[in-house]
Amino acid sequence: MTFFPALGISAFMYFDVHPDWFFIPGGSAPQGLWHIVERDGRKPLERGDWIIVCPPLNAAAHQQLFAENPPNGEACASKRSMKQVAAIPGDRVIVNFPYVDTPLRVVEAIDVDAHGDALPRPFDGIYTVDENTYWVLSQHPRSADSRYYGAISLTDIETRVKPVWTFP
Repeated sequence: MTFFPALGISAFMYFDVHPDWFFIPGGSAPQGLWHIVERDGRKPLERGDWIIVCPPLNAAAHQQLFAENPPNGEACASKRSMKQVAAIPGDRVIVNFPYVDTPLRVVEAIDVDAHGDALPRPFDGIYTVDENTYWVLSQHPRSADSRYYGAISLTDIETRVKPVWTFP
């Protein structure tokens, strides 16, 4: 009986100090324990992969989508966040506001922020995802993702992550 509590404490201590493990409290990705599995991008990204991105936002767009000032003096001029790859090079994405139809799923976008100001968004149309670009989405409708800024470059992707244990 005493083995299981000791194992739980040991596992918790390891996860807490290891730099490749982290906890997401919820929001744009499922809540739970995650693990960084790849930093160098050797394996091609696939639809459904979870990644950490540095969104390609200018200061005004960052402030509008995140409701805060962008970080100063960091390698990522916006705010790092987790996204799911929704479309890969060669895929087709259809934007017909308020809907964005990707091979992964259809999502709905909102047109104004909490202050009533218009949010940025791609023009309506059919997009073919270019080489070295990806459409990324999150679970939250106000999350800064491709439904607002379009495709991201491979250079905006910092690492691939995998869920270890998540819950709703």
